[in-house]
Amino acid sequence: MAQSTANPQVSILSDCFDMPPLDTCRRIWLYLPTDYDTSGDRYPVLYLLDGQNIFDDATSYIGEWHVDESLFRMEQGGFSGIIVVAIDHGGPHRVAEYTPWPHPVHQGGEGARTIDFLVHYLKPYIDEHFFTLPDPEHTGIMGASLGGLMAMAAGFTHPETFGLVGALSTSYWWSEACYDLAEAHPAGFPYRIFLSTGTREGKGQLRATMRMASILQEAGLPPEAVTLRRVRHKNHNEKNWSKAFPEAVAWFFPDRLARQRP
Repeated sequence: MAQSTANPQVSILSDCFDMPPLDTCRRIWLYLPTDYDTSGDRYPVLYLLDGQNIFDDATSYIGEWHVDESLFRMEQGGFSGIIVVAIDHGGPHRVAEYTPWPHPVHQGGEGARTIDFLVHYLKPYIDEHFFTLPDPEHTGIMGASLGGLMAMAAGFTHPETFGLVGALSTSYWWSEACYDLAEAHPAGFPYRIFLSTGTREGKGQLRATMRMASILQEAGLPPEAVTLRRVRHKNHNEKNWSKAFPEAVAWFFPDRLARQRP
């Protein structure tokens, strides 16, 4: 196994956290800000999917997001930190668990159970055991590819839980239901939605992402609640998402950025 690249702020909350809706268990990762034990503060929480790829090259099959390094650098620059909770995917079960709707060829469609776990089991545990700001304005969910699809579905169906949604290189091709869901919930949207895509991702990815941004605004979200990041010459991979992550965090939590000197 490759040497671990996770920094000291990263720990394993559980190697086998119970997931009753899926009748299984899963490893859960935790990032705590550098001042967590001394500040006396409460912190926003960002839930990230594909936990194997978030913090550590040793557990990622294709490279990590470098979330811990990005947050550490931001904190060194004056950013008031956040808690990150990363949930491992199910390996061969990932497609099923990360698709809210079935596909006529690829099947899947167990995503609602995964969302049920996040909303009714994992988040309550985190809020009970850590110093969190539990309201939706300070609670986000983020994923990439099928994880982006899941993040959007979680935010659209549970805006009372996830007020911030990060959908990176989202697999919109999986189902038109994602667009239908966006159109159907103008009154129950999350507060902020961060969309990103690389211009070399193919399969009409840029066009699909722009379509989603348009639908969100037409459905009633104010322009300042949706941002679309188009990354030139970037592909569908962790390197792209690693670069988008700190921008998304800064946009989600502008009040936690360092005060600018006059």
